[in-house]
Amino acid sequence: MGKGKHVMKCCVQDIYSLTRLKVPVPFAFGQDLDTMFMLLKWLAVLSISWTLKDLPIVPSSAQSSGFLNGCWLDLMDAVVFDAYLVNDRVLYPKYGIDSDGTAAEKDEDYMNLLRLTWIVVFVLATLSPALYTSYSHSGEEDDGAGTENAPRDFAHSAESLIRSLQMLERQSALDHVEECLAIQREAYAQHSVEAGEAVLVKVAPEGHEKLVTADKLLQDLFLAAGGRAPRPGQATMLHGGTYSVQFTDMSDSNSDDEIVPVSRVYPDASAEAEKRMCRPGCCSGWCGVAGLNGKFQRKATLIDSVRSLFFLEVPFFLWRLYFEWDGLTFGSFVVILMLKNFVWAIMDFLTILSCGDNAATCLGMMPVSMLSEALEGSALSSVSVGPAGLFSLAAATARKQVAISIKEQRSKLKVRNAWLIIERQKAEDGHDVEAIAVLTEEINRVEGQLKVLDEQEKMNHG
Repeated sequence: MGKGKHVMKCCVQDIYSLTRLKVPVPFAFGQDLDTMFMLLKWLAVLSISWTLKDLPIVPSSAQSSGFLNGCWLDLMDAVVFDAYLVNDRVLYPKYGIDSDGTAAEKDEDYMNLLRLTWIVVFVLATLSPALYTSYSHSGEEDDGAGTENAPRDFAHSAESLIRSLQMLERQSALDHVEECLAIQREAYAQHSVEAGEAVLVKVAPEGHEKLVTADKLLQDLFLAAGGRAPRPGQATMLHGGTYSVQFTDMSDSNSDDEIVPVSRVYPDASAEAEKRMCRPGCCSGWCGVAGLNGKFQRKATLIDSVRSLFFLEVPFFLWRLYFEWDGLTFGSFVVILMLKNFVWAIMDFLTILSCGDNAATCLGMMPVSMLSEALEGSALSSVSVGPAGLFSLAAATARKQVAISIKEQRSKLKVRNAWLIIERQKAEDGHDVEAIAVLTEEINRVEGQLKVLDEQEKMNHG
């Protein structure tokens, strides 16, 4: 426009964007294609959920049920992940659009890689439970649990008990219960012989027997009020339900030994664990490939952990990091999914190192078993869709704290109850009638305390 120095030059810059068409679906009450697709997708997910989790014919044991629940979690993660297939960060390069909307060279590499990742993950996650269910019945026969001449251990007996319960075989279930109890009592007795007669214990102050199993906060309040802390020591059983305790706290103001009733004696599981921490064999069970022979469940768990680690958790975590890094905040819903991928990747890695053996130990502890127990029933063992997942996680936090406190108290009481039963068995072997009566009374008292905790737990869940 104009002449000479008054010429004005102008240019046109095209800005592009992508819009999804709103295609109405006939006989769908005015809903468009995207909405109907989302609805049908989640109906399909619910169908898979019923097949994997609620169909009573498929799971044949607690282990197989846990395996299928893990597969269901992976499928849910894959379904939630497919939203990235229509993310602008992969669609724009595919159609030659830059991040600011201007034209650019077409680059389909990200889209193709993302599609390949999702297809491989989804197919493998779908095939895993199908193959497991197909081969589980024949594979379980190879575990040696059902052979007559094979030595029975606690795991095999417990597995047989679960099968009997599922088949409603009352007498068989009762027989397996007695077998499990006998095997466990024998294991405890053997451990007692190996460890010697003295047992690491804590002796409660007289009149405050419940202090040892109480919540830590109550213990701190009791000590702050001037109360005496439970004293650690080594206890040896005497006649009539009394114990000779050699204290190990080296207190100048108290005696080094004392004869105390069983009501004040509590086995110290934490001290036993510390005692085993640096013993020979404290780290065992890792990379035990030989233990896979004839163990279908361990083989299946190991193979599925390899699938989960390399073909779901790691790639999904990296893709989510790529898509969400710029806008990632602590309150983002995707943080839950990324945390799930990270924690379960650690779980899969430990499972691979242990070759599927949950009893593998490190410094006297069982990290695979501990992490598995911590994840079970937590917010990371499920995938919630939408912002409701954040509210669900927040609401569960308070209940979780109360549940942890109750669980710690129950664990201490159960340890003491098991110890009392073993001590009563020793008294029966020694024909100590007075000790049997005292120990039976103490067992009944502990079982009453466990019932109180059960009521508290019901109130917490309610």
